[in-house]
Amino acid sequence: MLADISLFGSAIDFLTYQVPQDLVVRLKAGALVKVPLRNRSKYGIVVRIREQISESEELKKDLKELTELVDDRFIPEHLWALLRWAKNYYFANWGQVFQLVVPFSAFRHISKEDTIYSYEKFLNSKSTSELNSKFEPIWNAIKDQQHKTFLLFSLANCRLFKNYRELIVRTIKLPRSVIVLVPEIQLIPEAIKNLDLDDDLVVAWHSELKLSARCKIWNKVKSQNAAIVVGTRSALFLPVNNLGLIIISQEHSPYYKEERAFHYQARDLAIKYGEIAQAVVVLDSDTPSLESYYKADVKKIELISFFNSNVDFSRVQIVNLQQSHDQIISEPLREAILQAYQDGGRILIYHNRVGYARFVICRDCGYVSICPQCGLPLILDREKDLFICRLCSAQASTFDVCPVCRGSIFIYRGWGIQKVVSELKKILPANAISVVTSETAALNENKAAVLVVTKFGLERLRREHFSLIALTWADSFLFVQDYRAGERAFQELVAVVHKATSNAKTNLIIQTYRPTNPVIKCAVQLDYQSFYDQELKTRQELFYPPFSSLTQINISNKSVEKVNSSAQTLLELFKNYPGVTCLGPTALAKAKKKFVQILLKSQMPLINLISHDELRKHFDPKLKFDINVDP
Repeated sequence: MLADISLFGSAIDFLTYQVPQDLVVRLKAGALVKVPLRNRSKYGIVVRIREQISESEELKKDLKELTELVDDRFIPEHLWALLRWAKNYYFANWGQVFQLVVPFSAFRHISKEDTIYSYEKFLNSKSTSELNSKFEPIWNAIKDQQHKTFLLFSLANCRLFKNYRELIVRTIKLPRSVIVLVPEIQLIPEAIKNLDLDDDLVVAWHSELKLSARCKIWNKVKSQNAAIVVGTRSALFLPVNNLGLIIISQEHSPYYKEERAFHYQARDLAIKYGEIAQAVVVLDSDTPSLESYYKADVKKIELISFFNSNVDFSRVQIVNLQQSHDQIISEPLREAILQAYQDGGRILIYHNRVGYARFVICRDCGYVSICPQCGLPLILDREKDLFICRLCSAQASTFDVCPVCRGSIFIYRGWGIQKVVSELKKILPANAISVVTSETAALNENKAAVLVVTKFGLERLRREHFSLIALTWADSFLFVQDYRAGERAFQELVAVVHKATSNAKTNLIIQTYRPTNPVIKCAVQLDYQSFYDQELKTRQELFYPPFSSLTQINISNKSVEKVNSSAQTLLELFKNYPGVTCLGPTALAKAKKKFVQILLKSQMPLINLISHDELRKHFDPKLKFDINVDP
C-alpha cells in the first residue's frame, strides 16, 4: 500500500511512500507521520492512501517506507473534509494548503500537560440575558444540530454581540465549539470585549502570533471537547471538536479573501464547513456583500434585518466639485472647516489616497471612459495614447473633447494625502493638523483638532466623535478596475455616512464630481435595497457574480515568449468548454518577470468543468501558475 504525504515546509503537492504492514489498518488521511527524506527525518500529513497498482518493480524498490505514525487524527475528520474540498475547489496543492493552515512544527509542541480551557462556569451557570426574539431561529438550529446559514443585516453591528454572547454560552453548554471571525487582527480584542467573556475562556488566533504560541493553541484546541475561538480568517482551520456555530463579523470585508496561493474565501468556506459539520453559520454586515444578499434574496440562506428608520440626513451635504475649479478644499468645505475649528470642534478629513493618476475625468460633467465589455473604467496608456482595459485588453481612442458634454478640461491625476494637508495648512495652523495612516504614530497620540485619515484611521476612530466629517473625493472609490468597484464604493461611503448620522451634532460634507451617480446617491441615503437592485441588474447584464463564476489565472516567467505561448494554450483549451468566456491575456509588469493574466467567466465553478490534475497537464512546469478562484 502507498501513502501520498505532504511534507511540512514544502510547497510541493506530496511525495509517495510505502506503508509498513503494521500501519496498514491504522493509517488514514489527515494523520501526522514521520518519513525519511535525503538521510533526514521529516514530518508530514497523509493526504491519500492508495493501492500499489501500475507501478513497476523498479519504482517499488525506490520508494521508501514511512517510519512513524505520530498522530492518527492530527486533523479531525470534519476539518479534513473541509480541507479536501477547499483544495480541489480553489485549485491548490497540498503544500500550499498546509503552509497556510497548519502551524509548522505544531507536532513539536504536543504535550499532555498543556492547560485545558475550563468551561465549568458555563456548564453550571444560568443564562444572564435574554436572547432577542429574532435570534431564536438561530438557537433552534444550533440545538437541533441543523445546518443553516443566516445573514444579519444591521447598521449597528456592536449591538449584535450581546446576543452573540448568549448564543455562545448556550452552544458551549451542549457542548459544541464556536468560531468567531473578524476581518482584521486589530478587531480581535474589541470582539472579545464586546462578547464579555473572560480572556482565559477564549482562544485568540491570528497570523502575528509567535510560532510557539500558535502550535500550543493548535494542540490545546484539538484536545478539548469544546472551544471558543476568536480570530482572523485562518482561525477557521483550527482543529476544534464538535463545531456548533460559526460567526463571520462584517462578512462583506475583502480581508476574508486570502491573496496568497490557496486563495480561499473564508466566508464561503465557513458555509461549506457548516454543511460538513452540521453547524450553524451566522454572517453579519451593515452593507452585505452582493453575493450573500442575493443568496438571501433567493432563499438559499435566511435573512434577519434590523433597521433604524429614524436617521437624520439634514446634516449631510453633497458638494459638486465641477464648480470648485479643481480645488481640493471646495469653498463650502473651507467654510465648514473654519466654522468647526472656531467653535472648538474636532474635524475628520477622510481621503482615499490610492493613486488614480491614469484615469481621465471630465471636470465639467465627471465622465469617465468605460469598457463596454467589462463595465470597468479604462485607464490611460500615455505611451500608446490609448485608453486600455486591464481586464480584457480592450482599447479605445483618446479624445480632446468630452463625448458627453463637449468639455475640454480633464483631470489626469488624483490627490495625494500630503496635498490635502498642504491645502489645509493654508487655512489652519500647522500644529492643529495631524495625519493618521498605517504608517503614523499610535492613535492615542493624535489629539489634534483636525485629523486627516485614510481608511486605516477611519476604522480605528469609528468610536470617536467629531463635529465635522468630510470626504474629499467620493469618486476615487469608483475608479477601480474591479467589477466590485461600485459595491466597495457603496460600503466605504455608507461607513462614513453612518458614522456621521449616528451623532446628532455631526455635520458631513461629501465632495464629488458625480453627484448624480447612483452609488453615491444610494449611499448618502443609506438605501441598500435600491443600490442592490441596480447593481444586481448590472452584474447580470455583464455576466458577473452571482450570475457567473470567475477564475483568474496568472502566468509568470522571465521569458515573454513562453508566457504568451502558455497563455494561448489555455485560451484554446477553454474555448472548447461551453458557457466559458475568456478575457485576456492581459500583460502585467512586475519586477523582472513577465506576467500575463487570464480571466475566465463560466456558468458554474471551474472545478465542475475540469479537475486540478487535468488542468495541470496543460501547464508548462518551467512557468509559475497562480489560480485564483472567485477573485
